Amino acid sequence: MHHADASIDQRGKDTERHGAAGSKVIVGVSPAELAIIKKMNMSKFTLDTLTGLLEKEGLDILLLEGFHSQVAQRSDVIKIVTAKNEDDAKNTLEGATQPIIAITGRITIQEHANEIQGIPIVNFERDGNLLIDQIVARVRAGAQ
Repeated sequence: MHHADASIDQRGKDTERHGAAGSKVIVGVSPAELAIIKKMNMSKFTLDTLTGLLEKEGLDILLLEGFHSQVAQRSDVIKIVTAKNEDDAKNTLEGATQPIIAITGRITIQEHANEIQGIPIVNFERDGNLLIDQIVARVRAGAQ
């Protein structure tokens, strides 16, 4: 979340009130979910910090939104670029390294070429299963 005042917590709920009262860690537990909210300075939070926190979860795939400046140059991260238009896509691709498997987002509702810089433009709502298949194949190939 890019906005400084953005929060996953909901105003008026107990967890929000506990945080407002000074709690640094708030835990919400329901029959089907667990949420841990840590009140801390996140300005220096990194992708490596996040993966360290999730290391013991046994995850095969971690889907991220954001972290562009931290993943653009990493060849160990499979990327799907979201873009508003062709210029936005080209700006985002500048300096980014492979693997980049697709460009998607609002660009898909505009008239455009089928690809930009050799990367296919994919309408996720219509053809998202193709991207999922590519990701799963790459994860399986990497696990061998």
